[in-house]
Amino acid sequence: MNTYLFSPRMLSPRALLHRLRGWFSLLLLLPMCSMAVSGQGTVKGVITDKADNEPLIAANVLVKGTTTGTVADNNGQYILPLKAGTYTLQISYMGYETREDTVTVEDGQTVELNVQLGATSIMGQEVVVTTQARGQLAAVNQQIRSNQIINVVSAERIRELPDENAAQAISRLPGIHLDGNQVVIRGIQPKMNKIMVNGVELPATEQETRATDLGMISANMLSGIEVYKTLTPDMDADAIGGVVNLRLRKASPGLHYSITGQGAYNQQEKYLGNYKLWGDVSNRYLDNKLGVMLNLNYERRKYGNDWYSSTFTDVSNATEFNNGDYLRAGTTVNDELNTRKNLGGSLVLDYDLTRGQITYSGMLTHTSADETHYSDSRNWTGQSANEWYLVLDRANYKQLLLNNDLRYEQQLGIVSLDASVANVMLSSKDNFRYRYRFNDISAFIEDSTTNQNLRTAGQWDFYNWMDPTALDRMHTVDCQYNPRTFDEKHWLGELNVKVPLRITENINIDFKAGGKYKRIDRNYDEVGLQYYQDVFSQVNRSISDWLTNTIHHEPIEGLLYFDEMQDINYKTNDGFMNGEGARLDYVISKELMDEMWTEQVDVNPETTPLSLVPNQARNDYWGYETHSAAYIMGEINLGKWVTIIPGVRVEKVHNHYSAPKIEYRTMTYWFSLDTLTKPATHVNWLPH
Repeated sequence: MNTYLFSPRMLSPRALLHRLRGWFSLLLLLPMCSMAVSGQGTVKGVITDKADNEPLIAANVLVKGTTTGTVADNNGQYILPLKAGTYTLQISYMGYETREDTVTVEDGQTVELNVQLGATSIMGQEVVVTTQARGQLAAVNQQIRSNQIINVVSAERIRELPDENAAQAISRLPGIHLDGNQVVIRGIQPKMNKIMVNGVELPATEQETRATDLGMISANMLSGIEVYKTLTPDMDADAIGGVVNLRLRKASPGLHYSITGQGAYNQQEKYLGNYKLWGDVSNRYLDNKLGVMLNLNYERRKYGNDWYSSTFTDVSNATEFNNGDYLRAGTTVNDELNTRKNLGGSLVLDYDLTRGQITYSGMLTHTSADETHYSDSRNWTGQSANEWYLVLDRANYKQLLLNNDLRYEQQLGIVSLDASVANVMLSSKDNFRYRYRFNDISAFIEDSTTNQNLRTAGQWDFYNWMDPTALDRMHTVDCQYNPRTFDEKHWLGELNVKVPLRITENINIDFKAGGKYKRIDRNYDEVGLQYYQDVFSQVNRSISDWLTNTIHHEPIEGLLYFDEMQDINYKTNDGFMNGEGARLDYVISKELMDEMWTEQVDVNPETTPLSLVPNQARNDYWGYETHSAAYIMGEINLGKWVTIIPGVRVEKVHNHYSAPKIEYRTMTYWFSLDTLTKPATHVNWLPH
């Protein structure tokens, strides 16, 4: 496994300097080694399928009888530097016949050898490889030829299966599962992974977890997915779990267009109405040098979740687990209903140069989401003893993701040059976000919560312990209104150089060096308003006409009661909790609550009667950070069986963020002391 072998903290400064000097000395000698080699030339070309002229990605080119060779790139192109002389080249690809060609290389000259391979025949019969099969063969070949632990999903495989989005497509790979639409690699949290499009990092879409939600990217945009599970010095070092790279599709020769629709049934929510539509058109112009591909997609998805949780308390103060006297303390039943709409597209332009290519890729995705979470929580013991809570969590928000990348790839002799500039923007804004709670503090029938009953209670016995009159007196206990706005912008520049060196027939070195610079600007603002008992009367007076005319509210002690805001039409689906006996009989009306918070209550922080919550203000921040990195490395092949990958990467991160400093004393008394700004710079040397 290729990984960073040790940390600089493991060595003293003198020992680290000595070790790094050794690494650099080895790598700096690599170009000098090429000077000691006799005259050198180059063989280059394109490897394609004989049947339809499609490129064979990761095809293998090997000098017969040696370990000298190379691998074709995503366009089927290869380049192989060789000393002057005559060679027999073996060109192979899994599932295809191996071909041998003899070439003569002269000093300073380039020999062009384009090769077409045919599928392996069976008992003399011609075999035609389907598009889906060739795509998977390309993925397998790419995995085999890589010196890293990598998994690949081909474009053909993505389109063959009815995946809703990029997250679903990635989840088919081994060692990967999803947390919602976030990727978990080898069990490591999503925030520890890096998500990229054409090598450009995407910003986090979840501020609490710093993870990227891939549900907003259509799988139909992609030409392939690569998941790297190990790091080498030419990769960013902050991806502890791994790196996911999404490749956008490019145009193939000829006019191609398609329109596709797909419907889906949600088994859990018993909902038939999910669908997605996408269309694409592509062609190549100027003698096939200029490629244009446009992709558009729209998706509507309704989904949800239902679950329950129980709490227990030990009344015996046991010192060993499982030896105490455990009583059922409470149960919460949850139902989550979400609707998501994605509208997006991508534009890819590529222009073929002499031994090079310029590519522009742009991607735009707009997401509208509506989330509802109902919960019924009943507690018999503990801090909330003898209480019954009904809770409604609501969020309605929009996100816009824009990705622009301009990449230049060029072959200059034996030197491969790769440079890119990119800009990525994420804008997320809540229309509203709130949490509303009703409760009653004497909801249980007398003697139902004795210790003996709680020792033997079944999961759903509490349904028979409730006082029916509790609903008539269940009133508002509190509400938090906390919409969020988040903006993030990335600017990126990157340069990589690769020089393949052939020292002897069995000693080959791929020398790589490069650097990158990235700046990220972020701004996070969360409005924190609190609706609690001291302001019930004040708020209700401000919306008294609506309360009277819409919900027929009768002002009593300034409280709002549950039966006035109940959704009497709510019903769980037939598959709720797999029919295990759980019910959700009472929920708060989201329609009435939405109207109350979006049209009636004053939520302007400058004029609202609600209290500002200091805990929410503490989450605000604004500022920027810069990342600069450089690396140097070599991939040394010693014979057929031994590969050594020495190298070193240095990364410098500078943070410059500001945030309000808040003093929080009581629910009603808090104030801002100052704005806190603390720049920080970190430099890390990462030997490999």
